[in-house]
Amino acid sequence: MSLKKEKINSVLFYLYFFLLLFSIFIPTISSILLNILISFTVFLLLFFNNYKDLKLHSKNFIFLFFISLLLLLSIIFSKGGLGSLINSLNFLMGILIFTTLIPNKQQIRFIYIICTLIYVYNFWLSFDVWNQYLNMTFKLNPNSVGIFLFINFVVLHSWLKDNKKKTLSIILIIITLYGINMTNCRSALVAMLIYVILCYIPIISKLIFKYRKSILYVLTIFGALVPLVVVCMYINNVNFKIPFMEKRLYTGREKLWYSILEAFKTTKSGYLFGLGTNYATSIGLINNCHNWFMGVYYNFGIIVFILYFKYLINNIVVLNRKEIVYALIAVFTIGFFENIGLWAETQIYIYIFMIMGRYIKEEKIT
Repeated sequence: MSLKKEKINSVLFYLYFFLLLFSIFIPTISSILLNILISFTVFLLLFFNNYKDLKLHSKNFIFLFFISLLLLLSIIFSKGGLGSLINSLNFLMGILIFTTLIPNKQQIRFIYIICTLIYVYNFWLSFDVWNQYLNMTFKLNPNSVGIFLFINFVVLHSWLKDNKKKTLSIILIIITLYGINMTNCRSALVAMLIYVILCYIPIISKLIFKYRKSILYVLTIFGALVPLVVVCMYINNVNFKIPFMEKRLYTGREKLWYSILEAFKTTKSGYLFGLGTNYATSIGLINNCHNWFMGVYYNFGIIVFILYFKYLINNIVVLNRKEIVYALIAVFTIGFFENIGLWAETQIYIYIFMIMGRYIKEEKIT
């Protein structure tokens, strides 16, 4: 790679991950800047600056090209918005770029610093975010704080494991569990427990890693079925109290999912091409499906859904660091109740996990 190309890559790399910090601390304007104005531009520049290198990874390159065409078709045949199209193209390009380019030690260190700052910030927020939610004075969603605690914890925990700091790792786990519990974010708490179990119980760890591809496919199918199960429970008056949590079992998602399922019944083409973010359901426009899997097939249909998750899983199973694979398995479980793979801010962490999953201490990514 030429020196000029490396310098351009480096500038764009720092710009993009600095943007992550910016998006967390100033969330009111982050969606416009991160998702439309800057992120897409950065990826296009990286794409064309590294076109030959990216094309060498023909499997990912072909997937990107084919799914992009299908995304465009789904926008034509559904009521999809430009924002959802660009967001999904960003995700696909990001996976291709950050599984091909090779960050150096300084850039990896920069990621650690950014994630540390975001972790500390969200831990500080966790002390009062639930009370603000109860008092209707909140500016941030407690679930978002809990999720950001978990995904930044993974990066910091990865660094501690690299440096064999076992005591600090345990302390970090305890602090993170405490912070997530204060946010009452059930999905982040479950993800955290899954991650810790997989990292620290060798028998389970080896088994899960061996069958990681099958498990990710099972989680994808199960995640897509979660809305059906919850709606079925809701309409049949199945209810119970979840221990150790102040939240009710039903928090409104069941009504949202019910409206989406009913919309598919009245618009048959939606199964193939999706309904799109501009489709008005019985409760209005749905900008957040609160389920990653439903979010993909609601917006783009079943064909894109299959290829989208196949593309992602193919790039997860080749990662050589077990704890990062476990983290991504946990992220899939968060996707049961959150649009984690469709948020611009959390998509960046999937790229970070892809980078960390291939990074070996004191070496470049291989």
